Amino acid sequence: MNQRSLTAVTCFNPQNSKWYPLASLPFYDREFFSVISAGDNIYLSGGTESGVMVADVWCYMSLLDNWNLVSRMTVARCKHNSLVYDGKLYTIGGLGVSGNLDHVER
Repeated sequence: MNQRSLTAVTCFNPQNSKWYPLASLPFYDREFFSVISAGDNIYLSGGTESGVMVADVWCYMSLLDNWNLVSRMTVARCKHNSLVYDGKLYTIGGLGVSGNLDHVER
């Protein structure tokens, strides 16, 4: 089976039941990342790109309709969870280069 990564991002508006295109992702081969929304923004952190773990954090700014690299985590990770608490983004657990991660990063 052939697989192809997509860079397309779409937004569903439940008020009119329609989907709308947003700015495409700035990378094409990323998987196992975490996504969280906070206010008008969407944050995408970590994952693997072409099989290599990454530590970057991207933000989709809805008012500008674009993605920006906003930070890098101290540890590259994938298959982790994220949350926003008190205005701060936290990444929790996941897999690192050396195996399971048991710490939280802010």
